[in-house]
Amino acid sequence: MMEPSLHQAFSSSDADVGKRFAQFYIAVEQSPVATAITDAKGHIEFVNQRFLDVTGYARDELLGKTPALIQSGMTPDAVYDTLWTTLGEGRVWQGELLNRRKSGELYWEAQTITPVKTRTARL
Repeated sequence: MMEPSLHQAFSSSDADVGKRFAQFYIAVEQSPVATAITDAKGHIEFVNQRFLDVTGYARDELLGKTPALIQSGMTPDAVYDTLWTTLGEGRVWQGELLNRRKSGELYWEAQTITPVKTRTARL
């Protein structure tokens, strides 16, 4: 039997939706990629364990804050201008940012930031 697509799993109204969501959550939580999810105003709603490991922050220190918390202040403003313009147009932004861990240590991070779009078309 063929497995349902991710779209089918989360749009289904059957009793397995909770189980599928839990599996999805575990996959993101255990991902080797540092992942943060923000609301439309940029406030952090979720970070996975890898994000915590990279930044040195605890989850409760990040939730409700903005990613500005890890900014080093050394990435040129033009990079952020391009980032926000790209996201505002609904496009994916890719680039490198010089960020700062809780300890104060600087680190370069290659990032891909994807805006979440309102579902207007079928996946």
